[in-house]
Amino acid sequence: MQKYYKLLQKSLNKKYKAVTIFEKNFFKLFLRQRKKAMEYINTKKNDRDIVKKKDATYELIENLYDSKKNLKNEKKIYIFYKKFENNLSLKRAYNKRFQKISNNETSLPTYVTLGLLINQSSQLNNLQKLNCILKILDKILKNKKNINICQKKKLLSLINIEKNNLKLL
Repeated sequence: MQKYYKLLQKSLNKKYKAVTIFEKNFFKLFLRQRKKAMEYINTKKNDRDIVKKKDATYELIENLYDSKKNLKNEKKIYIFYKKFENNLSLKRAYNKRFQKISNNETSLPTYVTLGLLINQSSQLNNLQKLNCILKILDKILKNKKNINICQKKKLLSLINIEKNNLKLL
C-alpha cells in the first residue's frame, strides 16, 4: 500500500503533469487501495460534512447540487471543473466572475460534491469525468483524516461512480 501512496504523492506534487508510471502492477495497487478505503469508510458514521468557516465555494457547490439542472448551473459546474483541473484545488471564495478572492483552499467535502456534479454534467465526456473524479478521490483518500471530514454517503457514491466508469472503459 505504501508503494501506491508514494507514486500518488509524486503525481500530486507535479499536478499529474509529465508523470509516467512504469510500475507493472499499478492498477492492482490502485484497486486494492480503493477497496481498503471503501472498507474504512463503511466503518465510519459520517453523516455530515465538516466544513471550514465562511466557505463560500462549499455553499455555492452545495446549492448547485441541491438545485435543479439548468444551463446556468451547467456553466458554473464547468467553470469549477476547469479551475480544479488546472490547479488541483479550489479557493474558499470567488467573485461573480469566478476570480479568486481568498488564497485559502476550500473544504474537502466541496470536492466530493463537485465530483458528483461533474458526473451529472452533459458538457463533459466520460473520460473527462473519470479523470477529474480520479483526481478528486486521490486528493481525499490519500489521508484517513480527510475521509473523516467528508460525508460517508456522498464519498461512497463517488467511489462507486468511479468504479462504474472504469468498467465502461
